[in-house]
Amino acid sequence: MKARNTLARLAMAGIIVALMSATRPARADIVQLGATVFDSDGQLIGTIVHIDGDLATIDTGTTKMTLTLMSFALRSKGLILAMPRARLEALAAGVQARSDAEIIALLTPDAPVYGPDGQVVARAETATGQNVTLRVGDARMVLALSAFTKSQKGATIRLSAADLQALIDQQAARR
Repeated sequence: MKARNTLARLAMAGIIVALMSATRPARADIVQLGATVFDSDGQLIGTIVHIDGDLATIDTGTTKMTLTLMSFALRSKGLILAMPRARLEALAAGVQARSDAEIIALLTPDAPVYGPDGQVVARAETATGQNVTLRVGDARMVLALSAFTKSQKGATIRLSAADLQALIDQQAARR
């Protein structure tokens, strides 16, 4: 009986060692740009499209999400993520919804909107759904909510005051 328990423990230890060697945390030299990522069942999740330090962005074809390199493991088939694609996409949608809500909360009437240099480039007028109306001097323009990010100062866009004025001039010329 004692020999049988010892054999059972050794067999269990062998299984654990085999599992540990089959899946190991991914390192920066293993997670490569363009690598294909699968879930633990071998189903395709997406492709690594960007790497920045210890972060990698995966594109599922529907969404992109940035994860730490430690989120990935390596198996014989390639990189794996311990969640199915649908779960990853649901998490990404939740993160985006929270981010959108935070940005909309910053875009109250007359709130400053900052450009890439940290200077005020416009004032918010309204934020409804996925559209934001800005006041730039005497002109008004509508931008998609996706054009905004949250910075330490508040709502920010990647357009300078000169870029916004050029867009306004283009719109006026079309009329």
